[in-house]
Amino acid sequence: MKIRSKQQIFLLYNVPEIGRRSPIEFYLTGNVPEIGRRSLAGLLLFKRTLLLGVFIALPTSLNIMTVNYFYDIPVKMLSTALVILCIYLILPYITPLYKFIIQQKLVQLPKLAKPKYKKVWINKMIPIFKYLLLLSFLYIQFNSVRQNQKMMHTYFGEKSLFYGIYEPGSNAKQTLIPPEWNEIIFEHQNQVHINDQRNKTKAYVCQIDDKKKELTINNNIDKYQFHYSRDINGDLILANINNKQGETIRLRKRKIAEIELLNRPFRWISEYPYHR
Repeated sequence: MKIRSKQQIFLLYNVPEIGRRSPIEFYLTGNVPEIGRRSLAGLLLFKRTLLLGVFIALPTSLNIMTVNYFYDIPVKMLSTALVILCIYLILPYITPLYKFIIQQKLVQLPKLAKPKYKKVWINKMIPIFKYLLLLSFLYIQFNSVRQNQKMMHTYFGEKSLFYGIYEPGSNAKQTLIPPEWNEIIFEHQNQVHINDQRNKTKAYVCQIDDKKKELTINNNIDKYQFHYSRDINGDLILANINNKQGETIRLRKRKIAEIELLNRPFRWISEYPYHR
């Protein structure tokens, strides 16, 4: 079974620098549900908030486990263990919850026994350790939110008119673009990334004039200007503005269905290079 995400696919991260980017690297660029799981895990540290923490952690962990299964993310066993742990934590409350939800009776939640240690200092340090751990969760959450706000601003900006990954044809005699250009990635409106044959990516400024059908790509050193047309299958056909000989080059648009993440079968254990 395959589940296709409705989210915008991050094209730049689908073209790895070394050509071996794994499904988990691609997945983590656009999915960060673990942030909520980390921040709310502090509720599980205290008996009074344990049940509330389980109510939040269980569906969150279940969601993560399901995504890991269907996207072949190599942490299936860990996410499954977290779901089992949540189920274990809720077991003492099964009977009162059943009576309250199903039988609609008034119930009182059982009080969990507090562990006591022979050494007094350990009993005093446990609450302090819990609060320090909770503060660390909040600190991680704060930094994660800031980083993700920057990422969302970057990756959910205005989409390029040519949104997609394009590959030059195999015409060895063409002179319109440098021969080392291997993939041209249009993702955001005023920017294009070029992936060369050594799998190194460079960013260029991109200007698209849809009225004049002109495309300009430059990086303050080199500047390329083209007239363009679009084929019915999405391919781009470029012609140099200053070239009067009529030379053109076709850029084949890669189909979204060719992205490997959408075609990976289910595996309990992901081997190299998909285990990172």
